[in-house]
Amino acid sequence: MDVTSRKNSPEEGFDHSSVWFEDGNIIVQAESAQFRVYRGILAMNSSVLRGMFELAQPDESDMRDGCPVVHFYDSAQDVRHFLCALHFPRYYHPSETTSWDIVSAMLRLGKKYAVHHLHESAFKQISALYPIKFADWCTRPMHSIQQFIARPLAVYQLAKETGHLSLLPGCLYSMTTVHRGEDIIHGFTLPDGSHAELEPHEKLLILQNRAKFTAYLRESVLGFLFKSPPSCQSSKMCSLVKYATLQKLHADNSLDFPGRGTGLFGVEIAWESIGFCAPCYAAAFVQWKNAREDFWNNLPQMFNLPSWKEIEKLLDVFPSRSMQAGHSGRAAVRRRRLGFGAGPAT
Repeated sequence: MDVTSRKNSPEEGFDHSSVWFEDGNIIVQAESAQFRVYRGILAMNSSVLRGMFELAQPDESDMRDGCPVVHFYDSAQDVRHFLCALHFPRYYHPSETTSWDIVSAMLRLGKKYAVHHLHESAFKQISALYPIKFADWCTRPMHSIQQFIARPLAVYQLAKETGHLSLLPGCLYSMTTVHRGEDIIHGFTLPDGSHAELEPHEKLLILQNRAKFTAYLRESVLGFLFKSPPSCQSSKMCSLVKYATLQKLHADNSLDFPGRGTGLFGVEIAWESIGFCAPCYAAAFVQWKNAREDFWNNLPQMFNLPSWKEIEKLLDVFPSRSMQAGHSGRAAVRRRRLGFGAGPAT
């Protein structure tokens, strides 16, 4: 946001936004859109805006209808969602399926302007979809945020932009197992019509890990389908069950293109009706369980990210009300960018 003077004139053709209160006492301008809202509501919710209002000097050349005009250098769409959430309490409800443009605006501007309840709610909603814990991943609410094919990439880029390291491993796993190779290379069109694409080193690492993930699925997670324990009580029956299970996985394309279904790798086994003898069942279930957990525990390092343990340490201080002390009208909000596979994050 900037409060330097910029004289408005009728020929500039501003879009008169629907967020326009006739008795509002401040006008927010973002791109070509203007919003007439209440300074007190903005100041009450945002320590950043409060500090900037306190430091700003009145400028009669930057007025409209008796209201000062302040400039947000964010997208008009983000600002509209942000202002609506502040002025209309029911506008953003994380308990309901939320459109991507709303939840991304809440995370982005909620953090930038230190509106903690919006920032925290949006982070909680997104992190439920891309969690840290393996058990949470297996039960994540797939429909809590608008679904679209490039959602993992959109969340990944937003997480880098806003500095939320904990979201990156799940996003990278999803892109590795769900997206086609040509889409990883050429990128996607997002719901707002913009093009999103990974950095070259990110594309390379994802494509390399795809082969590793597929090999791990076959050799470790599903390794019990290719061998039997010495204590097997019915070699013929168990072999037939394993063959039938493999046939089904091949028919579903689950072995060559994992991730399309639910759970880890998109592969689920009907353990309650699998048909193994008791020793084979016990050995298979333990291997399945341990291999999946081991994979998840090592997932961040596969993308040259810190371990889950290190990531959780960062979560211990988020979100912190002490953040307010670091924001003032004299300092610009610094956006920390995170990367992987190319040296330390900057």
